[in-house]
Amino acid sequence: MQCKRRVQGASFPFAALISLWLCAVQVSAQPTYEQDMARQRAEEQRIQNDWMQDEDEANSGYDDDRGRGNSGRFGGLPTPQFAESHMAVAWNYDTSEVWATTGRRTGKEATEAALAACSRVMKEECFIAAHWINNSHIAVVVDAGGRNWVEGGASVPSVAVNAAMEACRKYSAGCKLKQVFSETPLPVGAPPGLDLSDNFFPQGPIRRHTHALVAWPSEKPPEKWSNSVWLSTGRDHWRAARQELLGKCQAATGVACEIGQTQPNGVILRFIDATGKDYWSRTFSAERAAASAEGACTSHKPCRVIEVFDSATPRDMVLDLSRASAPIRGFFAIAWPSKSVPNWKKLAIVTGKPSDAAARAAAIALCERESKAPCEVFLEEGDYGVSPFLAVYGDSAKNTRTYLGNTPAQLEARAKVACERAKVTCTQRVVLDLAKPVSITPAY
Repeated sequence: MQCKRRVQGASFPFAALISLWLCAVQVSAQPTYEQDMARQRAEEQRIQNDWMQDEDEANSGYDDDRGRGNSGRFGGLPTPQFAESHMAVAWNYDTSEVWATTGRRTGKEATEAALAACSRVMKEECFIAAHWINNSHIAVVVDAGGRNWVEGGASVPSVAVNAAMEACRKYSAGCKLKQVFSETPLPVGAPPGLDLSDNFFPQGPIRRHTHALVAWPSEKPPEKWSNSVWLSTGRDHWRAARQELLGKCQAATGVACEIGQTQPNGVILRFIDATGKDYWSRTFSAERAAASAEGACTSHKPCRVIEVFDSATPRDMVLDLSRASAPIRGFFAIAWPSKSVPNWKKLAIVTGKPSDAAARAAAIALCERESKAPCEVFLEEGDYGVSPFLAVYGDSAKNTRTYLGNTPAQLEARAKVACERAKVTCTQRVVLDLAKPVSITPAY
């Protein structure tokens, strides 16, 4: 994913000078040191000019002998001189912790110190989230999934806080302010050997994220793999999991693959629209899955959640999208007597069972209890766990017809076409929303 960054410039309004990275996930790309310095110096100069103008306007009409008038920002006193002071914040994909250092004499010293501290703990490469100088602040906001949103700003802490909160709320939810780091200029003439730095590094064991990732071919794969995706969950090293998952997808298909969704400390979910088209989304908990699907469902509504995969449970699997291994709606089955039973021309239908086997067993048990005769399953192939609706029809040739689909209207249209092709008259017996558990015995 690429981020877009607003252009910075000394002639822009104040809001345009705030460094806002517009991206749904943290990335490693950072502005160059020279760009950071130029931007911050321009910002500091603009603030100083505005302050001096306000002072001059407030002082107009005052006499010089009162210590005001046009004597300048410090009322005739010598202007204090300061040297640059740098701070930097480093982060890693696999934790909500950050490593911050302040009071450094150069940008190189600040960034290297933060990166080294982070890498020592995480045992892999870390990245600079923000680097600012002098009168500036860096705010760290964390979302409900534990991802950090880091922004900096000059002048007052609220500039950085508002920028970080804005970025988090735009692309995520559950945003909370975690930390604010502040920097002040060093006095000119401070002895070179005097260390005025402060380190704000995590203490104790680091809590690592658990990640869920799904990958698929980014170009047309061989027919064998045209309906497949690769899933990995329960991993606490995101970069390694990503590389491994892409490698498996590419090795199997022989084409380039891409990460479709990734979520720390939450769930990724598969849903379909009213036409049956597959989509994937992510959110912070299984309870929010339906709302996440609804928010991501832009057309052909309603959308239905098919499967949810939490990030904590270890999984490494290839999913066939024509089936669902653990559908949210559960499994259904239909049973009927093995031989014709007088006065019991019915089907036994159960829905909402945890497995195909459980659904079959429950349907047979219901049928045998009601018919007082041995029963068997009506659909030998079983339930694939994907379609949201089931319809049962009887026709004039005394056949029982079943249809699976995405909406009741779609089922009705399918039945009409099939019955006209067979030159029979069809009567609808029952239409079931398979997300609603039932145990019924409709006539066929």
